[in-house]
Amino acid sequence: MNWFSASIATVAGLAVFLLIFVAATTVSSVRAVPWRQWCERMMRWAVRERYARQLCHANLAHWHVADLWALRLVSGFCVGLAVLMFGFGLLWTIAGVIVGWALIGVWLAQRIKEQQRLLTSQLPAFLDLLSMSLSAGMNLQTAVQLVLGFQAKTALANLWRTWLLQVRSGTARIQAFKQMLDRVQSPALRRICVALIQAEQSGSGMAASLQAHSHQLRQERMMNAEKQALKAPVKMLLPLVVCFFPSTFLVLGFSIYINMGDLI
Repeated sequence: MNWFSASIATVAGLAVFLLIFVAATTVSSVRAVPWRQWCERMMRWAVRERYARQLCHANLAHWHVADLWALRLVSGFCVGLAVLMFGFGLLWTIAGVIVGWALIGVWLAQRIKEQQRLLTSQLPAFLDLLSMSLSAGMNLQTAVQLVLGFQAKTALANLWRTWLLQVRSGTARIQAFKQMLDRVQSPALRRICVALIQAEQSGSGMAASLQAHSHQLRQERMMNAEKQALKAPVKMLLPLVVCFFPSTFLVLGFSIYINMGDLI
């Protein structure tokens, strides 16, 4: 097989991968699909729980666990097929399948990290609105519903909408907060949940506690920004030494060489 055929096969494999990815994204809201049921039977219960938790953390709650599993299978198959088409051996093909499987995991981990960063950045403003509503005399459910009316479809808003639906369906507020703890990874939001559980158990006011946590989160963001600013000179040192300084010395040395040639 020549290189042209191998290139065509690689492009075809990538096209199939993109087609499956788009299909999984667009039709994942439909639950009762035969291939999803078949994929679920192939997965262990612990794998389903882990995938469901990862999708929740990545703000992909509209995905099905079978979508993620099938996407990883297709990715591994396409990368392995591309490696095989380029004439590599069986060992490299197996390594390509493993890499293709791991690529989706890396993408999902990066998305989870980005969603947690966005959730932490949106939390202070949410807590300010919630504490103002509680200070105005509203109960917690009414305050959360009012604040959610001003929120977009973000991961933070989805978490609180889920909490509100659970409370309205008859779940105790403390139990709903404990279930929220299981669905989040952000340390800031976990502290808020613990504080609200303690306030609910002790019967103390929540408005002052939320306001204090909001102020603390803003201070942490400021300290993190200062920390990143202090790291900037160290990160700039390598580009300066490798790129800027040699170029400067080269320009200066060339001009000195030309001037010395004129003197000689």
